[in-house]
Amino acid sequence: MDGTRYLLADWQWIVPLGDPKERFANRQRIRTGLGYRRNFRWRFAILYMWTRSRDTTGQPFRTTESALNFRVEHFF
Repeated sequence: MDGTRYLLADWQWIVPLGDPKERFANRQRIRTGLGYRRNFRWRFAILYMWTRSRDTTGQPFRTTESALNFRVEHFF
């Protein structure tokens, strides 16, 4: 519906399928944000993304990056 405000959230766990340099390398990404649908053609969102990774199972995850993502979507 036009004028809708919504909350976004997702979580990804990225595991390599090949043979990486480090045997247990993996990464997690968490995203959350707010969105607004002005009408069918225009939508706006702001997302906060937090990514962390580790090289081995013996290491804890550590934060590698934080980012803000601003989205403007226009549908034709």
